[in-house]
This record gives sequence, structure tokens and C-alpha cells, in this order.
Amino acid sequence: MKPNQFTYLFYAMAIILILFLFIVTLENAFFWDTVQLGSLHANFYYENNFSAFLLPERIDSGHIPAFGIYIAFAWKVFGRTLFVSHLAMLPFILGLFWQIHKLVSYFFNDNHKGIVFLLLLIDTVLLGQITLVSPDVPLLMFFFMAFNFILTDKKKLLSLTIIFLFLTSMRGMMISLCLLFIDIWFNVELTKKYKQSFLNLVKRSFIYLPALFVFIGFSLWHYTTKGWIGYHDDSPWAASFKTVGFNGFAKNIGVYIWRLLDFGKIVPVLIAAILGSIYLKKYWSILKGRILVIALLIFVLLFPINMMWAAGLLAHRYLLPVTMLFSLSASYFLMNSSLSLVLKRGIIVVWITVTVSGHFWIYPDKIAQGWDSSLAHLPYYELQKKAIQYFDNHQIELEQVETFFPSQGALDSFFLNGDQRIIDGYEGKRKYVIYSNINNLSDEEVDYIHSSAYTLIEILESNRVFVKIFKKVLE
Repeated sequence: MKPNQFTYLFYAMAIILILFLFIVTLENAFFWDTVQLGSLHANFYYENNFSAFLLPERIDSGHIPAFGIYIAFAWKVFGRTLFVSHLAMLPFILGLFWQIHKLVSYFFNDNHKGIVFLLLLIDTVLLGQITLVSPDVPLLMFFFMAFNFILTDKKKLLSLTIIFLFLTSMRGMMISLCLLFIDIWFNVELTKKYKQSFLNLVKRSFIYLPALFVFIGFSLWHYTTKGWIGYHDDSPWAASFKTVGFNGFAKNIGVYIWRLLDFGKIVPVLIAAILGSIYLKKYWSILKGRILVIALLIFVLLFPINMMWAAGLLAHRYLLPVTMLFSLSASYFLMNSSLSLVLKRGIIVVWITVTVSGHFWIYPDKIAQGWDSSLAHLPYYELQKKAIQYFDNHQIELEQVETFFPSQGALDSFFLNGDQRIIDGYEGKRKYVIYSNINNLSDEEVDYIHSSAYTLIEILESNRVFVKIFKKVLE
């Protein structure tokens, strides 16, 4: 088979894989953070017919809720169903394909484009997010789009894309800041004439001002209406924003490194680190190599800064721009290294094998896992339905049942089926408890649920994902 034919084959494999996953998960319920960011936000706008903009306090995440508005609009036009919710993601998935293709085409020759495209799209976190109604898919698409516009110096389109990044989430703002530094390094001429250099910097920064004005306008409106920006002390996620001390910061550095290596991503990180160190002089002598070295360093060092000070902001999906840049850089470093063709192919086989294995990495109960960041969570949807069916079959009212994040709430929030019955969050007061290994409990909670205080009455299991139903022992 000729090299170009291999390129087309790898492109086809990547696209078929993603679209297959998309199709087979079209009826999956809302899961993890998408229950709030997709379902609850969209339900608010759908039910009030867009008559109000600011979200109720209990579901207000502090950022501009453009994604929820988009999903609600799709429901108004095509119907409020899980199928439509997932289908609304298709333009962003296809857009992501196109932007990755353009980026790969910029950095790689025709012989390498196909395999690099495949290596980028098999990222475990990306595949996990594509099966969800997740704002991180459009966020990643706009990130790659902005990066492409920086490389091609399309100022007006870049400015518009930065606005979309700001509209998607607060992380879009941090992505934009990192992109600004890359943009300045790549497109702004800095000379010994300091006045001219300063004017060049200011002129380039104008590209990012419209998005900043949008954010400032929204924040002022939000603050004058609600009295807070970002989060408030009584919000459900306030604990995640709790400031950590020096020890907590040091621990977060370890968690950050773990997140970068987790679910099979260790291979591209090691390739980028090892080959980047060995051949740094060679890569730095080439413009495209310099771009990737600078971009990777900026995102690795700058992007997580606002997450390190907080107790719970280092989720896998938050770091997608960093891990995807690792894969892009690792691919470039590998393809442009002096290693033999046989060794390069062997490394690629190991890369693909280890990455695929990441979907089978399931940790013990007492180790928290990013269940939305791989395909390991897919069996849960059917188990969730069976657990609810268990109570229906035994004529047990759900008012007697408690569970944990992300499984608590109105059933309609998960399934869009009109079932307004609610399973409350765990307080230890109800007769029954639903517990799954996707719940990420504290060690103390796991021990207590399995203590003599409860009796296990049902266990449902599929591919190492389980749902257990416990009955409280009467005192």
C-alpha cells in the first residue's frame, strides 16, 4: 500500500471510530457534570422559554451559560430528547475533526498526517467526552480553531473564536490567555525599539478585547444582580474552590502530573519529554518545532495555575488542551527524530495499545477516578436503569432512597423522560442507598456503607462497573 493510501486509511479509521461511538451512545443519559451543564441549564431555558438569562442559584456555575442555551434551542426546534441532545453535539464533533485536520496538515507532511490524526483522536479523555453532551467538545474545537487562526494570522476570525471560547466556560478564558502568549510570540515583532514593540503588543491585543468586554459585561451584570462572581460559599461546588495551603499546592502538583499520565496518556507525555530533551536543538532550529515547544511549555506551565490553588479543579477533562498538545508535540518530535523507521513504528504501536488500555483502567473503590474521561463508564447507563427498575419492581418509593454524585436528582434530569421522581443525595437518613464505584466516595463513606449499619440486598455489575443497593439496618 502506498504512503498516501495509508494516510487515507488512518483518517478513515479515526473518523469511523468517533462516529461509531457517537452513534451507539445517542440514547445515553446525561452523566457526571453534564447533568448540570447540559441538562439542568438547558431545562431552565427550555421551561421558561428563554424569558430569563441568569440561572437559579442552585445550578449557576458562574460562567456564561451559552452551552445550556444552545441545547435548549435544539430542544425547541427538534424536540426535548436524549437523541436530539447528542445530535446537537455533531456539528462540534465534525468541526473538531476539521480543525485537527488543519492543524495536523500545518505541522506534518502527507505521509504522516493520517497516523497523527488517528493518534490525536484516540485520546481517552476526548473519546469519553464525545460520548456525552459535553461543553468540553466545543471548547476543544474552538481551542484548535483559534490555534489555527494564530498560525495563519487571520485576525478577525481569531477574535470571533476567542469570544466563543469565553462563552463556553471560564476555562475558555485561561485557554485564551495561553493563546495570547503564543500569538504574541508568533505574530508580534519585538525589537530594541521599545516604543514600537509596545505599540505592536497593544495592537495585537486588540484582537482579544471584544471577548474581554463580553466577560466584563456579563460579570458586572451577574455581580450587580447576585452579588458574586465565579462561585459563592453556599454553592454545591464551593468545596472544589476551597483554597489550599502549601501542602495542598504540592499535592496538586502531583495530582496534575497524574492527570497528564492517567488513562494511557503516559506514552505521549514520555515521548514529548524524552525526545524533546534529546533533540531540542534540532526542533528549535525549525519554526514549526519552535512553535510546538513554546505552545507546550506555555500550556503546561500557565494553563493550570488557576487550578493549583483550589481543592478540586484538576479534573481530567479540564486538562484536555494540555494533553492534546502533548500528543501533537510527541507526534512531531517522533516523526522528526533520527530514530529508525522500525523503532518509530514500534513506538506508535505501543502508543496506540497503551492508550486503548486506558479505557480499562478502573481503580479500587477508595481511589477517585475521572469516570467521564474514558469509555470505562459506558456500562453504568444500563445499570442505572436496572437499579431504578429494582425499586419499581419491589414497589419501593424513591423517597426512601439516597445516592451520591453524580446519580442524585430528578430522573428527568438524566433521561428527559418526564419522570419527576427524585433520588436525593446521601445524608444517611433514608432506608435504602444506591452506591456505585462511579460515585467516588471518601474512604470513610465507603467503609460506613459496607459496615453493619447497612445490608447489601442487590448488586448489579457489568465490565467491572457495579451498582449496589443497600438497606439500612433498623436501630
